[in-house]
Amino acid sequence: MSEATTYEYLLTVSAENAEDGSAEVSVTVLNKEPLVVACADPGSVYEGSADVAFDCEASEAPGDNPQYTYVWEATGDTQGTSLLSATDIASPDFYVPDEVSEATTYEYLLTVSAENAEDGSAQVMVTVLDRAPSDLTALGVTVSASPLRFGAQSADTQVSLDPVTDGISTYVSGPYHGGRMTLAPDGSELFDANGEMDLSIELTSPVVLKREDAIEAASVVLAPNWSYAESCEQLSSQEVGGLYTEVALSEDDCRLLRFGGEIDLTDVASGRYAGNMDIILRSGEREETFSVEVSVTVVPAQRVITIGPGGVRFSTSRELPAGLTEEQNLSIYPDVAFLTEEKPHGVFELSNPSLVPLEVSVSARFGHTEATENGREIVVEDVSASRLGDLSSVVDIHPGMLVLMPGEKGLIRYGVEEEARREMADKGYAAFFDVASQPRRYADLDRMPEEVTGDRTARVTMRVPGVYVPGEGASQLRARLLSISYVGTMSATFLLETVDRPFVGEVVAYDGDGRELGRRETLVYTRSRVRIPLDRMPDEGAVFLRFAPRGSGRAPLPASVQWNAPRRDIGDAGTKNRTSTPTTLVRKP
Repeated sequence: MSEATTYEYLLTVSAENAEDGSAEVSVTVLNKEPLVVACADPGSVYEGSADVAFDCEASEAPGDNPQYTYVWEATGDTQGTSLLSATDIASPDFYVPDEVSEATTYEYLLTVSAENAEDGSAQVMVTVLDRAPSDLTALGVTVSASPLRFGAQSADTQVSLDPVTDGISTYVSGPYHGGRMTLAPDGSELFDANGEMDLSIELTSPVVLKREDAIEAASVVLAPNWSYAESCEQLSSQEVGGLYTEVALSEDDCRLLRFGGEIDLTDVASGRYAGNMDIILRSGEREETFSVEVSVTVVPAQRVITIGPGGVRFSTSRELPAGLTEEQNLSIYPDVAFLTEEKPHGVFELSNPSLVPLEVSVSARFGHTEATENGREIVVEDVSASRLGDLSSVVDIHPGMLVLMPGEKGLIRYGVEEEARREMADKGYAAFFDVASQPRRYADLDRMPEEVTGDRTARVTMRVPGVYVPGEGASQLRARLLSISYVGTMSATFLLETVDRPFVGEVVAYDGDGRELGRRETLVYTRSRVRIPLDRMPDEGAVFLRFAPRGSGRAPLPASVQWNAPRRDIGDAGTKNRTSTPTTLVRKP
């Protein structure tokens, strides 16, 4: 209908021995006004760029508080809506593909509906441009580059890599090195009268690194910095203060650019993040862009254990406090001694944040934790009763004892004996590392140390779990739900069982729609309870667990768990997660 229309009717009623009666009836049919849908043009972006946020808005629905329904569909040659963050909201994000073979236009249709209104729609098109391989012969310059690697870094830290020194602020494992780019004339005779070529160099910032192989999109931002050396053989370089510099090249010159930067990993999910740092080269009216690959692997934050007569505390900061404490304390990092065939050695970083000199010793013995079928946790200390090997029999510890003065740090290294590694390919190995600290007083350098006694000191022993995971194969894991807790932080407790080798890494829970519910770092020797904090309660049905192993091993297959637990904790299984929690023994002198 083009406008509101009123329909009028007359009803006449007659009956025997009665006069006729009548009544008028009118019905007005209102016109449904079409909705107005407006979307901003997202334009064009290069492959591998940051995600694009669509900007759409609907209006003209009747009523004081109209409710709109949004539906996104792919049109034209676009296959599906997998590149959209959602298909039922007004302005989803468009996930820019990392690579396209040629410039590609993605077309989507937004349809909006509301009560008592005609549907409205709008077309949105975004073009992803191909970063064509740079043909730098047009500039007369030969360019070669090597990637910028930050290695494996702990979550909830800020990491910086100095391009001048190649020094890195924090480090967990894996290779790291600054990026490199060399510039040299290619002999195409594009020099001026003085035999030189002026070349301007621009570094793009910031650099977005996207998480690879993730169901939910995530990214981190690199704030790059760089340095410059006059010769490719020169070891030293000077920092470039901004994002732009100019150099002059003569026939036999070779210039070296070195790249580093800073990344804030606060609240960043674990995984491998990668991207490209673009460097724009200009000479006269000629311009080309070259890229340096950048990557960082984020692992869950490793806990630092602080022990003393007052008990045990856990944190993720490895820095000593600003002031020393009067109470005896010892900090131990990491909280799990994790060894693999690729990395058969490790180190305990020990710190004394107290005013009390400490004598610290480390020894190993066989043992591991294991959960029963109903979730009760036990300690296995008899090697004949376990399918795991005795790690304590093949590990060397050096030094076995050290003394830490107030505010001092020290290292105790441990590693699997080289001749024993060939025999360790078929199964996992387990051990407890007992870290014992006791106070010592040094009244005179020529005297033997003596014990310190008092109310604030004691001999304290910490049991730190150790594990050796063989080979690069994937663990085979089974899972079932033990309980759900609504006390404090909502959480679910699962029973995980590995049928072949131990598992060390993150367990991530997803609902049936692939949305993350929560995650937890865990160690599973054979069978363990894992309590995962949940952001929200999933719908009835299956919950999927995905596993991200620490190290370079392959990820186990996901596990499907039926969501049918009762609405309260079941005994000890749902009250706390002690899968790999060390034990502290305190003995007063």
